[in-house]
Amino acid sequence: MREFRITVPHCPGGLAELLGYLAERGINLKAVTSITEPAQAVVALVPYNIELTRRSLTERGMQFEEADVLFVDILDCPGQLAKVARTIADAGVNIESIYPMGAVGTGDCCRVQFGFRLDDLQRAQEALRAIEEWAPWVGAGGEG
Repeated sequence: MREFRITVPHCPGGLAELLGYLAERGINLKAVTSITEPAQAVVALVPYNIELTRRSLTERGMQFEEADVLFVDILDCPGQLAKVARTIADAGVNIESIYPMGAVGTGDCCRVQFGFRLDDLQRAQEALRAIEEWAPWVGAGGEG
């Protein structure tokens, strides 16, 4: 999967207009977040259909940037996300975005899936896979 970053006006309805347009085009989102500044909002979203999202934003004349997202499923307990972030940092990789993507499993086997946009996805993936407990739970998104 990929993250798309789009800048929209920071005003009532700015985000609603973007999300409404994507919905009209049949685009379903796995994750979305927004950070506001005084005059604008930066919306980062992870759609299921990458090609349709890219085409729709381009047809609308919207400027955007995109990047692959690394997925990591971690145990749902205190400190696990901090360990992942530390492992990524120790590999010399900067985290640009992070998303809670949902829960995987139930009970004692419950894991929370996080998506990371990174400045070096390959290096972060290698560092996380080197840790035995996380190796089966790390995967990169792409053009899928």
